[in-house]
Amino acid sequence: MTWPSLPLEQIARISGGSTPKRDNVAYWNGEVPWVTPSDLPTPGSAIVDILNTADRITSEGLKSCSAPLLPLDTVLFSSRATIGKIGIAKVPLATNQGFTNFTPGPGVEPKYLAYALRFFTPQIAALAGSTTFREVSRSVIRKFHIPLPPPSEQRRIVDILDQADALQHRRADADEKARRILSALFAKIFGDPATNPLRWKAGTLADVISETQYGISTKADADESGIPMLRMNNIDVSGRLELSDLKYVNLNQKKRQKYILAPGDILFNRTNSRELVGKTGLWRGGLEAVPASYLIRIRVDREQTLPEFFWAYMNTKFMKQVLFDRARRSVGMANINVKELRSFPLIIPELQLQKVFSDRVISIETLAAVSTRARNAQDHLLRILIHRAFSGDLTAQWRRVHTDVLVREAEEQANTRVTAYKDSSLDR
Repeated sequence: MTWPSLPLEQIARISGGSTPKRDNVAYWNGEVPWVTPSDLPTPGSAIVDILNTADRITSEGLKSCSAPLLPLDTVLFSSRATIGKIGIAKVPLATNQGFTNFTPGPGVEPKYLAYALRFFTPQIAALAGSTTFREVSRSVIRKFHIPLPPPSEQRRIVDILDQADALQHRRADADEKARRILSALFAKIFGDPATNPLRWKAGTLADVISETQYGISTKADADESGIPMLRMNNIDVSGRLELSDLKYVNLNQKKRQKYILAPGDILFNRTNSRELVGKTGLWRGGLEAVPASYLIRIRVDREQTLPEFFWAYMNTKFMKQVLFDRARRSVGMANINVKELRSFPLIIPELQLQKVFSDRVISIETLAAVSTRARNAQDHLLRILIHRAFSGDLTAQWRRVHTDVLVREAEEQANTRVTAYKDSSLDR
């Protein structure tokens, strides 16, 4: 049997959201959960059940704006600025205007609809208007088609994808625990750099930096004929390098030799949002690469400090706060130049103790690399499963075994859909 491909307006009640006036205290800190995109994870990373929100509004606040109170199992989809954050309402709630919300109609499983929106997010995002910020209008989204199998097959698809998704989240939890191990190890060996309880020699980063260099400004692209260029998004918030999304640049031999990274080079993100400026990664080699212009390459004097210590120090809670406090604001971005970087405080423990720490870091990072490969494999598997799910391949064999039930459900589904959406006033 072939699945029908239907516009979203035929399978869900579609609504938006709104924001009560901020200056009216009677509208805020009430009993109605009020969702903004910041309550949801990044697009493609997870579909979350929403029970609590950072902000809540009162019934009076809800009445004051155009946001409807959404029922349980409504699927929330961020459709402006960051497109594709997805959640499912597990309590009655409202959203701000950054969402298009889908209350599933008869015969539509909420989690199936959520996975479908996740899968089709790139195509939906491509329909965004070119204004000051990206937004896909509800009038466009309601016409977007998705495949709709019978309910039993929807549930089968959800069961399979949920199992793969759960494995992915367990891997993410393990990675987060590994990140905490490194910071705990630093604190155990060297103490808190904010108070320096072990009375290590105090100085500045300039005391141990032997060389700094801004990255190259040559434009990079996806053509793999060039050399990989590391950009600021290749450094995560914990300081680990993420190399799954690389751009490439073609350089002559002179520039190649000038900018090529060497094992032990520190990569400092000099321009970003205030929360992210100063992300610091450690290059371990393995391939030839160059840094982009928003990165500063740092080389340290190894007679005074080791790259692993310097990198871990830059990623301590203490240094992240220093970076946040001292970053200069400029047109929505924060900046730290080489002169400012060199002036930041530093503790300089004895080199032998740094060596002990360095050896342990290398062991931890070796295990982390194995974990990263496993995570990437799981991510790839989930992408394949989702693609197969919405092409019909994932449940093809199961479908053949359950044909009679699915045919009956498909007929019932078509009949209920016709009667459910005759009244266009359902959409707000």
